[in-house]
Amino acid sequence: MSFKFIAIELKGNETPHDVVADFFVKASGLGLKFKSLEPYGTVEVGSRKLLRLKTDCTDLKTMLPFFQEDERSYVFPTNTGYVLHTQTAKGVLATTTMQAAKLPGYQRCYRGTAIKFWERQFSA
Repeated sequence: MSFKFIAIELKGNETPHDVVADFFVKASGLGLKFKSLEPYGTVEVGSRKLLRLKTDCTDLKTMLPFFQEDERSYVFPTNTGYVLHTQTAKGVLATTTMQAAKLPGYQRCYRGTAIKFWERQFSA
């Protein structure tokens, strides 16, 4: 199993849990299957606050239109490192920034869409 690090922008008063729930809804709608998604903490890049995530989801690129539609910045891995995509520009992000250890307080690991009853993680 190969894990990838990604980052998704937090907008307004969103919590990390809100961003993860939104990720799951979109991934499930596209039929993406993965076993886990782990928040690693936030990182600030300029004026943007991004939530770092570690996942085994293999086809992340199919989700790009959703991030662009929501006007969210995101960081995805490439063959040479990590690239930050905003609505108007692209930039390189250091591998050490993306793969740094988990921040304190981010101990949760979400069951992925390939795991039975994953929806229960998001019910009130």
